[in-house]
Amino acid sequence: MAPGSVVRYVTDEEAPVFPLKMDKLMELSKELIETRFGTTKPELLADEFEFRFPIVELNKERFVEAFSSFKLDDAFPDMINDYYGR
Repeated sequence: MAPGSVVRYVTDEEAPVFPLKMDKLMELSKELIETRFGTTKPELLADEFEFRFPIVELNKERFVEAFSSFKLDDAFPDMINDYYGR
């Protein structure tokens, strides 16, 4: 942000209505996580999906290929993912 810039926060009344109800959003989020972030079910990712990180940019096909090749369960056999809080 440029020096001297003014940040204007949007009020709840001004915010656009989110297109998904909370239950549906949670269901889809869990499905995405449980499918290794869409790598075992790429149809969950938009066709124009892009993974962007400061040093890498991958389109959907390259993301699925790269991320699905990570053998996290082999590297960390006792890893416990606590995505949902227990």
